Amino acid sequence: MLNKFLKINKGFTLLEVIIAIFIISVGVGGVAAMMPSLISGSSLNQSRLTAAYLAQEGIEIVRSIRDTNWLEDHYGGTPVDWNDGLDPCASDCEVDYTFIAESLPLLPAYGSGRYLNIDSNGLYGYDGSVRTKFKRKITVEENSDILTITVNVYWDDRGKSYEFPVQEKLYKWY
Repeated sequence: MLNKFLKINKGFTLLEVIIAIFIISVGVGGVAAMMPSLISGSSLNQSRLTAAYLAQEGIEIVRSIRDTNWLEDHYGGTPVDWNDGLDPCASDCEVDYTFIAESLPLLPAYGSGRYLNIDSNGLYGYDGSVRTKFKRKITVEENSDILTITVNVYWDDRGKSYEFPVQEKLYKWY
């Protein structure tokens, strides 16, 4: 008799199948509902990472100008102040590595700032052919032998405005 009872209950009942389908559909539906926010968050994180690199590049360019002034003063034969060429940034400026050797890479900011572009080599600058969504503003404040460099990178994404600020102090070390 026991053997006969086990043979009869081998399959699933309709109720068990419906419950299983419901549980699977709730799980798949939950994952599907989270996908747009995950994709949006991924895009925002990518933009923040790019903004962080652009802000650090702005600080490195100002640091490079300070270091070049030191080299010019000590090995170029021409006396140069350690902060020479950073005057345009007292109110705001734009900065670009793709500059002509005789000119400074710092340019006074134009209005609300221009968009950075990507050139044919994949570098960010103001002369590239592919416009990006990023703007960069640099401010240099001098206090005795300390320069406070503030770099702000701005961008708009999906109707919201974002800003990535970075600040660093450079010292007159010679």
